[in-house]
Amino acid sequence: MGTQSLYDQIRREDALRQRLLDELRAAKAEEEEREEKKGGPATHVKRLAEVGVRFTDVVLTALERGTIGADDASEYLDISPDRLQPLAKEMRNKIQLYG
Repeated sequence: MGTQSLYDQIRREDALRQRLLDELRAAKAEEEEREEKKGGPATHVKRLAEVGVRFTDVVLTALERGTIGADDASEYLDISPDRLQPLAKEMRNKIQLYG
């Protein structure tokens, strides 16, 4: 059985890890927003072109089924979690247009 100090250490490390993840997500979202302001296609449109419709569909289907979480999906697709919905919409549009 663990000691209280070990438990406290694990809680502190988990809190620090979560804080770092939150900072990374915020930085990535800011970077994507800056990229969009520069002009050209939106981040989610570029990512879809880079990784392809099939891979995106597999990842987003796994997300919809609950097999993976939003954090995993955003990591696999290298896009911030708040861009997953626009990415899914763009993917569906491409599938409708091109099959």
